[in-house]
Amino acid sequence: MVSSRRGLDISHDVATEIKAAAVGAVPNETGGILLGWRAGSDVIVVGFAEIPPRDVRRAAYVLDARAANGALEKFRRQAHDSRVGYVGSWHSHPLNLPPSATDHATFRRAAQSTSAPLAFIVAVVNGESASLRKFWVGRRCRSARDRRMCDLNARAIDVESV
Repeated sequence: MVSSRRGLDISHDVATEIKAAAVGAVPNETGGILLGWRAGSDVIVVGFAEIPPRDVRRAAYVLDARAANGALEKFRRQAHDSRVGYVGSWHSHPLNLPPSATDHATFRRAAQSTSAPLAFIVAVVNGESASLRKFWVGRRCRSARDRRMCDLNARAIDVESV
């Protein structure tokens, strides 16, 4: 497992495959869902699904919820592990840019929909390689004070440097 030491464990194979998908999508963004389970406040990622965007644009990725649900069900059938479920999402940035206001709003909206921790990863492409950055692993924001904490947790943390 590759670990960010802050609530996220992701397998080396999954990290490598996400980076390859990000590089392969250049000059456009791509993304999808993270699959795994939770152990306390940690998110364990054991798989992912790339969900191609319906509207291919260079500077935006919007997750297709219907396609994501289908990919989740397919992965669950193949995994034969009742712990496996949706634990977050990922998308690529073809340029080395921080998360946009849209990214932050998407992370916040998803985090508010559940009390369970979720992970959000951005695969930042630099030439012919990519690195993974975790922008969020946390619980739902329940109050103004919690929202400030969530905003603090939204800083980029390199997941790995493979």
